[in-house]
Amino acid sequence: MRTVLFVGAGSFIGQVLLGRIAKTYFDECDAGGEPTSIFVIIQRGSATRQDAQLRSIRKVANLSGPSQHKNLHFVEGDISQENLGFGKSLCTTLQQRVTYIVNAANAAELELPIAEAAEVG
Repeated sequence: MRTVLFVGAGSFIGQVLLGRIAKTYFDECDAGGEPTSIFVIIQRGSATRQDAQLRSIRKVANLSGPSQHKNLHFVEGDISQENLGFGKSLCTTLQQRVTYIVNAANAAELELPIAEAAEVG
């Protein structure tokens, strides 16, 4: 099984890219190809903020098909923390399963010092 870890779905470009990857892989799977799971890291925050982020991701990425929901997993994380801020169990699971990593994360500020921008993405 192909497993994708997707980072950066909070940005518009990340959402569009996630939608294209999901459509390609899920359509391929529906046609009898290799099954695919996609784990999408979402930022920690208030429930209201996370709900808004998930609605935006689903809308822009056009993630609405029934086969997509069972293979699409949203997980809380933080790219600035060790092990992406995951608990030990999730970290171990992803280390064993992930075959591809897509990093669409970036610094939203264009005037960050180069060292700080490099830390973020």
